[in-house]
Amino acid sequence: MPQQCLFRGEATFRKSRLFTRGWTLQELLEPTLVDFFTVEGERLGSKLSLESLWTRLLESS
Repeated sequence: MPQQCLFRGEATFRKSRLFTRGWTLQELLEPTLVDFFTVEGERLGSKLSLESLWTRLLESS
C-alpha cells in the first residue's frame, strides 16, 4: 500500500536527485539548519520539519 504524502511536494521530493546520489554521514548530520526548496524556489521545509520523511525515505532505500 503506498504511503500517504505528508505535504504536497513530497512525491516530487521523493524523486529528486537528493535521494539518487550517495551521501556522506557529515552531509546528513551537519549543518543543523537546512532549508529545502523546489527549482521554482518554493520552500519544501527545513531539515527538522522533514525529519520523519528523511527517516522513511532512507529506511526504504
